[in-house]
Amino acid sequence: MNAKRNEWFKVIVCSIPLFSTGIFKGGSSMVAVHLMGLYMVILLSVFLILDRENGIEKNKFLLPLTIFTGASFIVTLFSPAFLSSMEGFLEYFAYLVFFVSLLLIKPDKKLLLFGVFVFSLIELIVCFFQIGSPRVSGTYEYANFFVLPLVFGFLYSFKLGNKIIKYSLMFLFFIFSLLTASRIVLVLILILPVLLFKRKKFALVAPVLLGLVLLTPNPVSKRVIGNVRVYSLQRPNIWKQAIKTGLDRPITGWGLRSFEKASLRYNFPVDGKYSMRAKIAHNQFLQYFAEGGVILFLSYLYLFFVFFMNFKKFGETERILIMVIFIHSLFDNVLYLPSNFLIFIVVLFTSENSEEDYKVNLSLPVKFIAVLLSLIYLFPLSSYFFIKKGEAEFRDKKYIKSLNSFSLAEALWPLPGYSASLATANEQMFYETGLLGYLSFASYLYGRAMESNPIDWEMPFKIYEFFKRHKKSIHNKDAADTAESFLLKAIELNPKDRDLYEILRKDYRERGMHKEADKIERQINSIFLSKD
Repeated sequence: MNAKRNEWFKVIVCSIPLFSTGIFKGGSSMVAVHLMGLYMVILLSVFLILDRENGIEKNKFLLPLTIFTGASFIVTLFSPAFLSSMEGFLEYFAYLVFFVSLLLIKPDKKLLLFGVFVFSLIELIVCFFQIGSPRVSGTYEYANFFVLPLVFGFLYSFKLGNKIIKYSLMFLFFIFSLLTASRIVLVLILILPVLLFKRKKFALVAPVLLGLVLLTPNPVSKRVIGNVRVYSLQRPNIWKQAIKTGLDRPITGWGLRSFEKASLRYNFPVDGKYSMRAKIAHNQFLQYFAEGGVILFLSYLYLFFVFFMNFKKFGETERILIMVIFIHSLFDNVLYLPSNFLIFIVVLFTSENSEEDYKVNLSLPVKFIAVLLSLIYLFPLSSYFFIKKGEAEFRDKKYIKSLNSFSLAEALWPLPGYSASLATANEQMFYETGLLGYLSFASYLYGRAMESNPIDWEMPFKIYEFFKRHKKSIHNKDAADTAESFLLKAIELNPKDRDLYEILRKDYRERGMHKEADKIERQINSIFLSKD
C-alpha cells in the first residue's frame, strides 16, 4: 500500500506543471512560464538533496534535449535582443529540468500517462461549455494548439478495456477535434490509420472519415472551402517570410521570441493591405530557424532523427503522438504553448523502456547550487509582481509609489518594456513637479530600452512621441531632427506600416520640408498603392 501511495505521489508532483499551465491558458503568459520553471527547479533540488543515491534513468532523448537547450542558450548569447531571448531560454531550460526530474524521480510511466489522460479529459469537459462558439479551445488561448491534448486523449482511449467507454471517448475526442476548426485534423485522419498498422480496418475507415469531414458542414470543412479569414490562407507566404527572416542571421537567428518583430521587414500584403502581421511562423521548424538559425533548427530536427532511428522500439501511443507532433510541426507551432511542450516531454520520457541507470554522485554543495538556480526564476517573478503593483498605483495616481515599484521591477529584471514603464512614471513625475531631472532620466530609460531590444520598432516610435511631447521642455534646437531620426528608425524596422510614413510626411510638411515630404509621398505610392 505504501509503495502504491509513493508511486501516486511521484505522479502527482510530476503532473502539477501540466495541470497548472492549463489553468494559465496553456501557459501563454510569461508569469506561468516562470512559475513553472521555479516549481521544476525546486522539485529537482528537493529530490537531489533528499535522495542520497541519485541514479538517472537512461533515455535516448536526454542528449537531444540537452543539445536543444544548449542551442537555445547559444542563440540567446548572440541575440541582439538578449533579455527578450533570455525569457525564451528560461522556458526551454525549465523543460530540460522537468525531463531530468522525471529521469531522477522515475514516476510510474503508465500512471504518468494516465495523468496526462486526465488532463485531456478535463479539457474535454471544458469543451462542452464552449459548444456554439466559433472554435473550441478548452482552457487554451489558441484553438490551433489545442488539438494535441485531444489527440492524446483519442489515442489513450484505445487502451481502455470497457468498449462503451472506449468508443464513446474516442468519438468525443474526435468530434471536439473537429470543433477546434484546425485543418491539421485532416492530416491526422490520413496518418492515424497508417501509424496504427496493427489495426488495418482503420485504413478502410480513413477515406470515409475524410469524405464525411469534407462534405458535411463542420468547422474544419468550412475553413477548407474558404469560409475563413483571408489571413488564415497565407501559410505559404508566412513560411517565405520566416525563411527570409532566418537568412538575415542564418547561424544564430534573431533570438528566442523575436519572430513577430524581426519578420516585419518581410511583411506581405493581404488584399492589397499590410494590416495583418504574423506573430508566429506557423511552422515549428521555420520558427526555430528564424529565431535560432541553423543551430536551433538542427537541434530540434535531431530530436526527431533520434525518434525515427528508434521508431519501432517505442510504444504505440508514444510512437504515434511523437509522429503527430512532427507532422503538426510542419504546419503550425504545435509546441508554442508550454502545456503542449510538457506533454511532449512526458511522452519522450515514457517512450524509453530501459531500466538502466546512470549513477550520479553529487556532493552536498553541488546539490545546493541546484537550489540557487531557483533565483533565475525568482528575479523575473518578483519583477512581474512589482510591475503589476506599479501599474495599479499609477492608475490610482499614486505616482511616487508607482515610481518606486517600477524602479524595483526594472532593477530585478530590466526588460525593455519594464524600462519603458519606469520612463513613463518619470515623465509623469515631471508633469507633477516640473523638474527636468525626471524628464532627462525618462529620456535615458527610453534609450536604454531601445538598446536592449534593437529589433522592436515600437520603442523608437515611443521615443519619437516622447520628443514630440516635450519639444518645448527639451531646450535643444535639434530636438525636431532627433525626433525624426527615431521615427526613421521605426520605419526601418517596420517598413510596411503606412501610418508611420503618414506621420513622417505630416511632420515634414509642418516643418516646411516639402521636398522630403514629396519623397515620402512617392514611397507611400510605391509601397502601398502599387497595383502589383
